[in-house]
Amino acid sequence: MLTNLFAILFWKVRITSADKKRLQSSVKAINTLAQQQRIIMPLHPRTKAKLKSLGLNLSVDVLPPQNHRNLLELIKHSSFVLTDSGGVQKEAFYLAIIVLP
Repeated sequence: MLTNLFAILFWKVRITSADKKRLQSSVKAINTLAQQQRIIMPLHPRTKAKLKSLGLNLSVDVLPPQNHRNLLELIKHSSFVLTDSGGVQKEAFYLAIIVLP
């Protein structure tokens, strides 16, 4: 059973992984937050490969890509959501979960 003792991170690959410096900065910020809050992140294989090719490591609990139903369950049981996805922001809003864009 899931509890709300974690944050969920959804990250759009194409936008974030295009710029190496932006990706490095994002990973650093995520890892800093992960020292204070457990973060769960469904990670697309392309993003995983990009991070590996740049020697970047995320200090989060990585999940394989999830179907929509599972994503909604993760959102529903999270403390808050970190995302750059407008669709995920709307879903979190409807579930009354805080979103940090």
